[in-house]
Amino acid sequence: MKLWVWIAGISLALGMLLSVVARSPASLKPVIAVWFPEIAWVDAQTLSGWMNREPSERPVILDVRTKEEFEVSHLESAVRAEPGRPDIAALNLRADSTVVVYCSLGVRSAAIVDELEAAGVAKVYNLEGGIFDWANEGRPIFRDGKPAHQVHPYGEPWRLYLKSELRAPLSAD
Repeated sequence: MKLWVWIAGISLALGMLLSVVARSPASLKPVIAVWFPEIAWVDAQTLSGWMNREPSERPVILDVRTKEEFEVSHLESAVRAEPGRPDIAALNLRADSTVVVYCSLGVRSAAIVDELEAAGVAKVYNLEGGIFDWANEGRPIFRDGKPAHQVHPYGEPWRLYLKSELRAPLSAD
């Protein structure tokens, strides 16, 4: 096997280990960047500023988590798209739209950012740290148009990236 494959594998393993120890969703960014090196990122502070612009200048916000995750909470005005293979045409995005995609931590959303770029959307960003960092920083999340106080923790061990008081219970199925 080629040396670079071994180096990449070891780097990924170390990155995952360090990010679990750090318990910071943003610490996964270097690991995600190995898989998706060309995607653009936006941090929570910058996105918050964009969301406060005039309505016509705000980005389209895509939540690419499962329906169950979305129903627990999501970012204000987020549109849910299927995490695996969203129907990009059905999203009716203009080529000049600014789009921010997020999931729990940034892995699933990175794949969608990559797909949107391939489909010709020029200004598409992955939210660094996903909804977990957003909520951990005390930024607003919503459920049915009202403020929410919990986030779906996605599962083990991913829930460890979310502050304990923000973790919604996992379903028993």
